[in-house]
Amino acid sequence: MHENVELIGDTVHIFIPMNLKRRSARKEIILPGEKSEPVRPLVQAVARAYAWQKWLDEGKFASARGLAKHVGLHYTVVARTLRLAGLAPDVVESILDGEEPEGLSLEKLRSDIPLLWEKQRKSLGVSHR
Repeated sequence: MHENVELIGDTVHIFIPMNLKRRSARKEIILPGEKSEPVRPLVQAVARAYAWQKWLDEGKFASARGLAKHVGLHYTVVARTLRLAGLAPDVVESILDGEEPEGLSLEKLRSDIPLLWEKQRKSLGVSHR
């Protein structure tokens, strides 16, 4: 018989190698050799953070409040999203590659993330690449 098939009495057992990854409120099956798809809300939030920070750096908006008014979002949402521009590069890379730690959510990313990259990695559960 095949290495992943086992006959026990009259019952055939089939073993499928896979990993389960928790993504927000659901679990995703990842087969060997497959990569996980990036989580769209996480990727969008990081992209917005970098774009918005660039706008502020270039002087297109005098403040995050002005930016918030322009994009039609509450100031606190914009401020929390802007914090993502300070994520460690390898944390950003793991998000873009779909290799973020299990259970990492937008809510967790927008919470009070440490400024120091080593503390970010520890807090978010990302191993240094």
